[in-house]
Amino acid sequence: IIAYSMPPGLLFICKTHNLCAGCGGRRVLIYEAGLCYRYPEGTVAGMERSCVQVYTGDGKGKTTAAMGLALRALGGGLCVKVVQFLKGCESGEVMMLERLGAEVVRVSAGGKFLRDMTDEEKAAVRKSAQAALPVIRGWLGKADMVVLDEALGALHGGLLSLDDLMDIIDHRGGTEIVLTGRAAPAELIERADLVTEMRPIKHYMDAGVKARKGIEF
Repeated sequence: IIAYSMPPGLLFICKTHNLCAGCGGRRVLIYEAGLCYRYPEGTVAGMERSCVQVYTGDGKGKTTAAMGLALRALGGGLCVKVVQFLKGCESGEVMMLERLGAEVVRVSAGGKFLRDMTDEEKAAVRKSAQAALPVIRGWLGKADMVVLDEALGALHGGLLSLDDLMDIIDHRGGTEIVLTGRAAPAELIERADLVTEMRPIKHYMDAGVKARKGIEF
């Protein structure tokens, strides 16, 4: 844990969310006697090593699980980065994660499914996805957690390659990697430390319930 001296009278940017003015607005663990305590970047607090987590399957809950992990990490004072592939519409988790100090990058598909895109549109989205890779690599070993939401959708859509994802895993250093999306390939399952498959048993949308703000987005 690193302690930062705080000038007299300079406490928090936002007392509600414990955002600290002394260390660039990151979440703090403790504020006591003019010192701000937080975990250094690149250190997964209380963990002997970083792990790779995969949330896959056809059921609802993959993104929900990943964002819950991100929220927990932020609450523990960790540095969290998120990339959402194939998502561009308004969604409540993005607003809250950013408010709590996470950096969120979105590779938007323009509100379309890949299957409905023209070749030109697919090429533009692929270019955006590839442009996100050096950003992600720059976080590795510095951020405590990197969430790659719908990375597997990007993989199956030809926006990313399996080698791209394996390279991120290979060079993660002390960064926890969380990936979501359907149909995780066998190679990724083999490399991951945790794989959870979401299986649809019953869903209210099958009964005609529409997507609701704050629940589905």
